[in-house]
Amino acid sequence: GTKLSGIIDSKDKKIAIIEMGGETYIANLYDIISERYIIKEIKKDEVIIDFNGTLFSLKIGGEEASND
Repeated sequence: GTKLSGIIDSKDKKIAIIEMGGETYIANLYDIISERYIIKEIKKDEVIIDFNGTLFSLKIGGEEASND
């Protein structure tokens, strides 16, 4: 499954820590992870991901991506 493990919120940027398919990704805004998921927005406790034009939301503590 895919989950948001955490968000590092420094004063100049936010970084998302995402677990996906046994891998851990440290993602900045607009990074592409696993060659197909684009990080569109990083909030305080949520990340918005673009997958083929469909937006998904990952929240800290949530297990799977939910369609927004």
